Amino acid sequence: MSIDDTLNGDSEEEYDNSFSEKGLLHVLLAGIPPRIANRYDIKFDGHQISLLHAKGVSYQQANSYGNRFSGNHVMAFINMGFSAADANRYKPGFTFLDIFFFAREGVPADQANKYDFDGLTALELIKKGISHEEANQFSRSFSSEDICEFISRGLKGEDVNYYHPSLKAAEVLKLIRKGVLPQDTIDYDSRFGSEDRLNLAFAKVPSEVANGFDIQFWVEHIIKLHQQGVKPEIANRFIKIEKGYTRNNPIDVDKESLSQHEYNESLRKHNVSAVMKLFDTLKEEEMPLEGDMFFKPVMDSYPGKPPRFSLKDIVDLCKSGVYADTAYSYNPRFSVEDILRLHLEGCSPAEAEFYDKRFDGVEIQFLYGLGFTPEKITLEDDCREKLHKNRNMQKLLEHVLISFKDELKRNRREIVDEKTQPLKYGTSITLLGTGSDGIVLLDQSDVLGALILDLLANQTEDGGSADIKERLNDLNSKFDINEHRFALKYATNTRYEAELFLRLKDPQHVVKAISYSEEGGYIKLEYAEGNSLENILKRYKKLPADNVVEYGSQILSGLMELLNAGIPYHRDIRPANILINEEKAKAKIIDLGNATTDRDAGQMGNRAYGGPNDLVSLGQVLYHMATLKHIFNRSRSMSITLAADDIKDYRNEVYQNPALLQMHLREVDETVKDAKVRGLIKACLTAGPDDHERIAGMFRDISQIPHRPI
Repeated sequence: MSIDDTLNGDSEEEYDNSFSEKGLLHVLLAGIPPRIANRYDIKFDGHQISLLHAKGVSYQQANSYGNRFSGNHVMAFINMGFSAADANRYKPGFTFLDIFFFAREGVPADQANKYDFDGLTALELIKKGISHEEANQFSRSFSSEDICEFISRGLKGEDVNYYHPSLKAAEVLKLIRKGVLPQDTIDYDSRFGSEDRLNLAFAKVPSEVANGFDIQFWVEHIIKLHQQGVKPEIANRFIKIEKGYTRNNPIDVDKESLSQHEYNESLRKHNVSAVMKLFDTLKEEEMPLEGDMFFKPVMDSYPGKPPRFSLKDIVDLCKSGVYADTAYSYNPRFSVEDILRLHLEGCSPAEAEFYDKRFDGVEIQFLYGLGFTPEKITLEDDCREKLHKNRNMQKLLEHVLISFKDELKRNRREIVDEKTQPLKYGTSITLLGTGSDGIVLLDQSDVLGALILDLLANQTEDGGSADIKERLNDLNSKFDINEHRFALKYATNTRYEAELFLRLKDPQHVVKAISYSEEGGYIKLEYAEGNSLENILKRYKKLPADNVVEYGSQILSGLMELLNAGIPYHRDIRPANILINEEKAKAKIIDLGNATTDRDAGQMGNRAYGGPNDLVSLGQVLYHMATLKHIFNRSRSMSITLAADDIKDYRNEVYQNPALLQMHLREVDETVKDAKVRGLIKACLTAGPDDHERIAGMFRDISQIPHRPI
């Protein structure tokens, strides 16, 4: 039984849930019924309500105090007999404490509200007999004591308001006595006191010049350097360089006998006095102007710690055109040599961060030179973040680096300077493409050798240098460069995929494997010219019916080549895995990463175009070619890639519900204009795993349609 049941009996109205158990007990013991207690504002707890009730303060009276006042504030006002009407009249800028002290001192709202200052300052001014007309002409940055001082000296707000707001009255008065006008001091940094401002103004050092000098310089140094014509950026460069030196080479003082402050001052004096020595020992042309930006103020917070870049580093970086903003933007894990390599290769700091920290500067330079730039690495869905968050891709890149270990050794031995040229890997090895589970490189390293051999083989005995150009032109027309190009594929399951590729004997519609490198971890494949069907579909509204039939027939031929090689289930037929040579109207399957020799294996991957079997996947690809839409994508506002999970779930539902499947077959009838293409799509979407020959027969029946280029 609750407290309410015990003390109140059967009350028709219950206490509000906002009461704590302790607060509710106070209310019950005070005998305050729910209809009264619940009407007090929520800012009052049970104990406060019981006290208010005991004092005879109704909820109407208590609630009339403004929202800026808490329950405790209201209790204080009531205890001092200060009404809500009086309290609420004070302007909103005043706090409870301000109003409390006004009330205690007997200052009414009408009087206090006329002051433009905070409550305590206004109260002090009132107590000192300063009227609001006199006070309000002064800046709010001044205290009540300052204002009283100014008024006692016959000064008005217009005489003092424009001096620097950090100055106290005594400092302003001193400047006034020296005849220093506000405009001569207002723009100086707050680190300069009134005497400093006075001296700088008398020496005619403009504020923009004085402010530009490093805080290590005292005012007398700033004045002297300015008189010598030394610009702040030049002086700052050398003071910061010297600070870097002294961090590595402590000054000759007995540090143990000095306090930290005394040591810091000794260090400061040493650095400043060494500036002129640096001017004598280091010619200005040896240190580009941009060099002064390399030592940021943050370095001052770490006494004894060497700066990130030495003087030599800065000179090297500046000579190579790598200035402070760029150099500091590279991750601290990169050495100066790394930064020079990356900058030389054109790899920006942001792009360098794209790679995992396990790769050093030489390796990143190599990968970048191969073409592994952020915009060229395509990762799907949740992998589209920074490359270093994709574990699979990192492992693949490691395999690439292992296979080019000799090149990396040579790169590490190279000395980088301003005369070094970027590494031109693109002449022989370049990136063809990437995915979440694979990398493909184009290897053209055999092309030049093959061309020379062909040239020598076709050289006539009487052929001299005069006809070399003619013979080269003739050879060029006969030489098939693609026969000497190869694709190197690195994948997460390279060995398994290589075994599948090597099962195929002279395939025509599946990319042909040449060999597998156990040490390099890659499959060597024939280089097939063309573009992925996925990219082609992005360029066109949709494909003509004859292209749909022709490409579909060749994709099916590729599936049958796999079937005959003992690979019954590809499991990843989708536009990205189909290579199209538009000029020759030829289609090839280019990926076997998910393929299997197990006829009964389940689906794997291919969320967007999967299904009960490869023929169903082919039907979805055919529909996409014919309509540029996905038959099972219910979200027309989302791309197929983004909607892949929804497509997969819905497709599974469709193939478990014949009525839904029939609905989509009718959709094919409504959206595909060509009757023969409609028939092929519907046949594929309803095909079983062993219907390859039947579907192939359908393609043969309509294969007389001539090819029409896109």
